[in-house]
Amino acid sequence: MEKEVINKRLNNEKLTKQDSYYLSKSIRPKLKQIEELSNKNLLQRVKYNHKAKIIERNIIELILKEIKVVKSIILYGSVVQTNYSKYNDIDLLIITKNKVWENNWKKKDIINNLEDKAKKIGLKLDIQILDIQTFREVYTSNPSLIYQMKDNKVIYGKLNIPKRIELPKIVLKMKLDWSDLDSINPSGEEIYNCIRNTLLVRLILTKIIDNFYLSNYLIEELGKNLIRNLRENKASKTEKKMAIDYLNKINEETLKEINNATWEKIVI
Repeated sequence: MEKEVINKRLNNEKLTKQDSYYLSKSIRPKLKQIEELSNKNLLQRVKYNHKAKIIERNIIELILKEIKVVKSIILYGSVVQTNYSKYNDIDLLIITKNKVWENNWKKKDIINNLEDKAKKIGLKLDIQILDIQTFREVYTSNPSLIYQMKDNKVIYGKLNIPKRIELPKIVLKMKLDWSDLDSINPSGEEIYNCIRNTLLVRLILTKIIDNFYLSNYLIEELGKNLIRNLRENKASKTEKKMAIDYLNKINEETLKEINNATWEKIVI
């Protein structure tokens, strides 16, 4: 309902009395609240944090010592969104000039080695590594990577992120595929990730790429307590059933919307 009314307004279509009422009583207050929170979040991001420089210098020194062909080092996630004021670990993408690993097992060894050495100097890192060619090839067709790079901070080197994004229907459908989810006893974190991916796709369908909006969308749909319990694998059987029922519902709705769309690629 909200999406339909917003699209009507954006397309300058005539609103019914019910649409107008819904716009004034439900949608506008939510948008105002999100705007206020977004402004607060923006202020937090630009506020000077003295420990940031030290942490980033240590990260750069560690990585350059271990990998000799680094093109760029990029932070993303909560550490960027909150300017180091609230985070569990530091999400990090290393882009290399070329592949320095023979296969995914070797790449995992490199990541584990870096994360272990980071712990010894008091840094909890969650590392991804891509060579520049692979990054360029997968970025515009990888919804998760697109969202990750939406809020980023390049602390070493340079990174040119493509401005035009084209996502085919098949890519969005694959993002909705949670067949790997353990149907007998899935973990709360697995359920949470599936729900997050589905809501991420729903936002992309409205051409929204905004991590803060996504976080608020999750809270609005599930509530803070349920989200926390799922992510920390503390959700009860009842909570997990509730979350899976919700996942089934929005997954079906989203898949139907994609199938009924007249476009073959969504351009953002």
